[in-house]
Amino acid sequence: MEMPFHLKTIPAASLEILRYFGANSITSTHYNDLMRGAGLSEAALQKGLEGLVTERYLEDDDNQTYTLTERGQNSISELASYDAATSDDGASDRSASDESVAEASATSDAGQVVELPFHLRTLPPEALTVMRHMATLPEPNIHYDDLFDQLDLGERTFGKVIRRLVTKGYANMVADQVYALSDRGTLAVQELARYDAAIRQGGVDVGDTSIVADTVTRRLVLVLPSRLVAGQSAKARIGFNAADADNTLPEETDVVVRASVLNGEPSSAKDHALTLQNDAAHFALDILPGQYTQIRLRVEVFQLWPNPEDITPIGGMYVDADVHADGEPGASQVAYGIDIDLNV
Repeated sequence: MEMPFHLKTIPAASLEILRYFGANSITSTHYNDLMRGAGLSEAALQKGLEGLVTERYLEDDDNQTYTLTERGQNSISELASYDAATSDDGASDRSASDESVAEASATSDAGQVVELPFHLRTLPPEALTVMRHMATLPEPNIHYDDLFDQLDLGERTFGKVIRRLVTKGYANMVADQVYALSDRGTLAVQELARYDAAIRQGGVDVGDTSIVADTVTRRLVLVLPSRLVAGQSAKARIGFNAADADNTLPEETDVVVRASVLNGEPSSAKDHALTLQNDAAHFALDILPGQYTQIRLRVEVFQLWPNPEDITPIGGMYVDADVHADGEPGASQVAYGIDIDLNV
């Protein structure tokens, strides 16, 4: 059974919080109770809660009480079904299995095949080195300069690797120039450790298994009416411009574009699948501004790989647009855009 896509894109800690709600048959709880019962570090708990509130699985109040939304309650049922199915199928670690895909493998002395997930093969070998090193640190957080001093990498290469790890969601900048592995990065290190152990037993060179993914840049665009009116529906267009001559795709690639509206509808994220070639590709989204002076339309993009279990967040943007109390929506349009790197 495949985990629903919307659950694959939230932090692993968010899934554990949903499991805590489901296991205890509760719809509301206090932060302190989650701290005691969810089995997460404070940093992981805060990240997990942030993901659930942002994506409208939970609502919070000023007293640090968190309440399941309808979306959250439905997701607990989906997650329970997935956990039951993967348990029945004899799946190993459920968190790691959500990410794994067979592209490279090593065989241990016991004859067990351990696979290197494709999403790790798309990173430069230096990025794997950095993650391996960060996992050995006595403290989770480390300053950019200290990390650079501890690794035998050129300054330009090191800077590029750190940006790549943050962009791909494997590391977070937790303070000014201070970095830590994210939940995704921690899971990736666990996958690397299993693979490295099998390689050592099988006598295979780790460096021979990594590939560096090329990227092409495409322009993600969001087009809105020039004037939005509270309570009156409007149409947004979201998608990608055509490729320029220097950034053509060698073959089509699949992405999922997630869109949601703060202070309007759709308040719950809507996922739209696009198959990108080199032509422009867009879709229309009906939005409804609420009775506010401004809405925020958020767009996130995820790239899919041949194995449907492997998903890579590749960027996104949000736009704050003014909302008028009365009148008619604008007939003209305003376009917003940002460059997104697609892996090829």
